[in-house]
Amino acid sequence: MLMFFFSSEHAEIERVRRELLEAGIPCEVHEANLPEGAPPMTPDEEIWISNDEDTHRALMLCVEQGLGFAKRVIPPDWTEMEADTEDSDQPQC
Repeated sequence: MLMFFFSSEHAEIERVRRELLEAGIPCEVHEANLPEGAPPMTPDEEIWISNDEDTHRALMLCVEQGLGFAKRVIPPDWTEMEADTEDSDQPQC
């Protein structure tokens, strides 16, 4: 068994767990065993993959779906950046 992912957001944990199970990758959700006095921003839940051999497939699934650690970040608004560069005296590349 291998710890695959952790998060303090229960909805995120459930989404990753559901996608793994739908892909046929057995996994379990465990509460994080935190030492007493741990900082408040520590993870609450962990996803553990039952079979270490499924790790690569689980990683690829998360990358393809933009899940968990591979969650995609919304890019900045490029139009605002273009307006800023048009106003400057710097040559553009």
